Amino acid sequence: MRVLDSSLQNNFLRHYSLSMGELYFFENYVIAEFNEGVLISYESVYEVVMLIKEYFGDDKSFGFVSNRIHSYSTVPTDSAKWKQVLPNLAAYGVVIYDHRGMVNVQFEKKFCKSNHNAFQNLEKAVNWVKEASEKTAA
Repeated sequence: MRVLDSSLQNNFLRHYSLSMGELYFFENYVIAEFNEGVLISYESVYEVVMLIKEYFGDDKSFGFVSNRIHSYSTVPTDSAKWKQVLPNLAAYGVVIYDHRGMVNVQFEKKFCKSNHNAFQNLEKAVNWVKEASEKTAA
């Protein structure tokens, strides 16, 4: 389910439409909906990282939800770099919609050093990252 088709559609504070997908910023989390076929690597998401740093700064705890409504590739070995450049990332949730997505997430988790979880429902992922962000901020 896309953000714009969910109960969250009127709650985001900022929206960016980028060449690689959509970013929806909320008070203490961001949801990304990357486009079909893009490659998510440390180098390819520089613009995304800069927008996140601009919005949350370097100190405010936040969560990230990857709402995988499309199929795309990631470079799982880049996960260590994410924690270095986004040290205030408290939780990383992935919403998957099929078995292949679940297999990919399980593989990615082997490389991810951050608080990482997979969901089959956007609202559950959002609730989890919000709670994790609030606990980290406290």
